[in-house]
Amino acid sequence: MKEAIKINNIHKDYKGVKALQGVSFNIKQNIIFGLLGSNGAGKSTLLHIITGLLDPSEGDFSIFGEKIENYTKELKKEVAIVPQEISLYDELNIYENLYFFGNAYGLKKQEIIERINELSEVLKLGDLKRKVKNLSGGYKRRTSLAIGLIGHPKILILDEAMVGIDLETKKIISDLLKRIKEYITIIITTHSVREAEELCDCICFLHKGKKIVYGKTEEIIEEFSKTHGEKIIVEFKKPEFAREFFKDHLNKNIELKEDKIYIKFSSSKNNSKDIINFVNKNAKYDKLIESIEINNPGLEDVMLELMDSE
Repeated sequence: MKEAIKINNIHKDYKGVKALQGVSFNIKQNIIFGLLGSNGAGKSTLLHIITGLLDPSEGDFSIFGEKIENYTKELKKEVAIVPQEISLYDELNIYENLYFFGNAYGLKKQEIIERINELSEVLKLGDLKRKVKNLSGGYKRRTSLAIGLIGHPKILILDEAMVGIDLETKKIISDLLKRIKEYITIIITTHSVREAEELCDCICFLHKGKKIVYGKTEEIIEEFSKTHGEKIIVEFKKPEFAREFFKDHLNKNIELKEDKIYIKFSSSKNNSKDIINFVNKNAKYDKLIESIEINNPGLEDVMLELMDSE
């Protein structure tokens, strides 16, 4: 699989503040790539560098094998960004917004019309005569994505595109991204680890301007599971029962959160046996337990562990 973007030792300093510190990674073509990290991790700074809005203090990057020093008009057509802040013309309706941006991309009239019809259908935009100022947040987000796609980009960047949207819009966008990755490389920035785990083929996790982990999402989770195993979550019928149990069985493998006990097992192979042994050895608590379930390690567990170790 060929590379869409290659990031090489990127540094960025803002008046003495190190926003990025030697970040390097590759993004393969035709995947959904997740750029993760909490606020201030360096995600937006890196995006601004990739899209030509900022110059790195040190390092470089290439797109489709070509080292980028200046953004050309042709390159701008290949890389589209859908920003977190909605950037639409409020007084224009959906159709007028889409037509305006289609024209800006240099599409011919008939192609713009066909593209609007196509995007309107897949994103379920509804009545295209509605003015943007009257749209809900979900429909504004769908329209923004349509604008990002109208020029047939080869790379689509979504900056926190799932923030503050309804479940229907989230599903429409998620389903669309999974389909179009066959011919578009998609980069999403998010602080939602669950969202990334659901959507992303590969991820890079930034923390305080540094690359903490990078690779295929499934492989990262699988490797973590080998060393950390799974958790058994025991929910008690009343919080005081959980607190009583916690006092009796206090050790490094047991964690108390409200009315639930989280028990960490180092092995991921004997969960059924572990659960049975737990209940048998704690018969006096049996009637106090609401439920017992297995919690498989996920990307969120990996991220929390990595941040704690920094």
